[in-house]
Amino acid sequence: MKRLFISLALVTTAAFSSAVAQDLKTAYFLDNYVYGYRLNPAAVIEGDSYFFLSLGIGNVTVGVDSNFPMSSLIAPAKSGSGVVFPFVNNEFTMDEALAGLLPDNRLNFGLNENLLAFGRQNENNRWSVELNLRSNIAANVPLDGFRFIKRGLTSLEEGNFEGTYNFSGLNFGTQTYSEVAFGYSQKIGDLVTVGARIKGLVGLAGANMDWDLSVKPGSVKDVSAETHASIQAALPFGLSDIPSYTQDGGKYYDAEELLRNIRGLGESGMDWKSLGPKSIAGWGLAGDFGVTLEPLDGLSISASVTDLGFISWNGAFIGEWDFKGEVDGDDYSTALAIKATEKDRYSSPLLYTIHAGTKYRMPFYDGLSVGLLGTFQKNYSEGRFGIDFTPFKLLSIAASAAYGTYGADFGAALNLRLPIFNLHVGVDNLLANPHPETHIPQKAVSTVINAGLSIVI
Repeated sequence: MKRLFISLALVTTAAFSSAVAQDLKTAYFLDNYVYGYRLNPAAVIEGDSYFFLSLGIGNVTVGVDSNFPMSSLIAPAKSGSGVVFPFVNNEFTMDEALAGLLPDNRLNFGLNENLLAFGRQNENNRWSVELNLRSNIAANVPLDGFRFIKRGLTSLEEGNFEGTYNFSGLNFGTQTYSEVAFGYSQKIGDLVTVGARIKGLVGLAGANMDWDLSVKPGSVKDVSAETHASIQAALPFGLSDIPSYTQDGGKYYDAEELLRNIRGLGESGMDWKSLGPKSIAGWGLAGDFGVTLEPLDGLSISASVTDLGFISWNGAFIGEWDFKGEVDGDDYSTALAIKATEKDRYSSPLLYTIHAGTKYRMPFYDGLSVGLLGTFQKNYSEGRFGIDFTPFKLLSIAASAAYGTYGADFGAALNLRLPIFNLHVGVDNLLANPHPETHIPQKAVSTVINAGLSIVI
């Protein structure tokens, strides 16, 4: 049993260390931004006509969201140089290790790498084609999960389990997929622009786990546990024969044997040859939809929804884990009965985003504009005020201030339109308040970093 919980604890914390990338919100206020159609496929069409092309570095976005200060996970060692994890380090008391953590601790990480993009903006329409690589990881760990790692694991290792732990809502999900997007927007008269981007998705790898667990000392055996978990995984490669057995007419994954084989992969366990190529891990469809109104000269009002869609995965591992009883620390095989479902596929929705905004270009100076942008996601929302200064077509500078789920922050962005080349860089959330030693943010964050270089003709 001890090895089981240690393994599960390491898997849980690994979700954080490996920890959904949004697009740069400050860029909504930025003039001459080539990729404005990502926030709203019906972004205002203005300025000269141009063709754009990028390869590899056209638009790279990295984002991280947390509702707790990540400095709670990593801290300077008390005994000297270096950093440690307080919740597994004996130098820190329980109160010190859990300081800053919440009843439910969420962490999301995302990457959106633009591999290829090209398109053209004309006087009344815009079209674009993109190939992107996207990866999202999201985890939620309740406070009792960290308390168990801090105190429960130590007592397990010493053979004297203590404490009662009831944590539900533990979940972990990841999606890595490629995306082919076709976008088109069209002005309808002088007042309305509509646009859409249709995306074909090819799943590369995906996994999802929802887990409820309670653990306490047993009355007869070492540990009493009650757990229910739903586990799905899809991979571009797979175990040719996942260890399983039949019991009471049902198929069960032999999780203990599987863990043993993975630990010994390439040594005494499962042979590397058992990893064979498969068809694609999944497929899906998604879309971005938007509309922009320009009721007055210089004023635009817009709304959009992005990443509205799903991925259907080829399930290499789909199971339900239910257990209630007591187990010995040296024999936990009865607790590892993960029943295989009859399904061979599962679906997961994308994390969609809703934007609603308005911008106004000052009548006394075309190079100055202000605006508001509201952003809404599951478990996250914010309002952002922005200002853009474009003294001449070559240079646009935008700054923004926001307040939302994770508190206040500031953002900044720059677009440099050179002959042939267009460079843009920007960041949302400049108030991460990094720790002076670890440089880890000491507050909840919703940070997006974005940069890219494109050819514009």
